[in-house]
Amino acid sequence: MRRFMIILFMIVLWNACTTHTQPPLVPLNIQLKHSNSDETPYTQGLLSEYDVWLFLNEHPTAEEIIETIGAPDSVWVDEAIKFQMLYYYMPDFKDYNSVEIDLKTKCASGFEWD
Repeated sequence: MRRFMIILFMIVLWNACTTHTQPPLVPLNIQLKHSNSDETPYTQGLLSEYDVWLFLNEHPTAEEIIETIGAPDSVWVDEAIKFQMLYYYMPDFKDYNSVEIDLKTKCASGFEWD
């Protein structure tokens, strides 16, 4: 029994001392909007602000967001490189709406859409 406990202790100690590193997260390469020529359901007027809110509430992937809403006006990555913010300028409100993309899952994890 004592030998079993020593072996178990050694295994636990070995496992605790080894480094469990994960590969670093890489920000998504997202092209910014350069003009109003994006042809998406949102830019064509087929989706209301509420429709966009419902869509974002389903946690779509970054690719689905860009296909539906269009390319963002600006992108910001946090210092820890855990999430990326997509900013969409809303001229009617003279303010930005934002979508937070989790870089681990590549899906929307939060948003502010007025």
